[in-house]
Amino acid sequence: MKQNDNQLDRLFRAAARSPRMEVGAPSFKLEAQVLAGWRSLQPGEDMTMLIVWFRRAVACACLLMLLSLAWNYSDRSGSNDRAGETADAFSIADSAVTLALNQ
Repeated sequence: MKQNDNQLDRLFRAAARSPRMEVGAPSFKLEAQVLAGWRSLQPGEDMTMLIVWFRRAVACACLLMLLSLAWNYSDRSGSNDRAGETADAFSIADSAVTLALNQ
């Protein structure tokens, strides 16, 4: 493990000694394009995308909720058969064992 730590330290030291590239100011053309794009937006246009994403998220959440409710309802309605009685008997026995172990 110590060998790996030395290699990592050597790597960090070498990275710290490496020459750094100078980052200049953005070109005039780039600044002009960014400002022109910003000025061409209509008021409230930048929020349009967020509103669309929010509506889609609400629609997906509602769909997920309805699917969960349907699944839960079908699970409860199917518990009246013989398998449901076995599951209920098992849960009663499990509760009895849990209570016995807690005392």
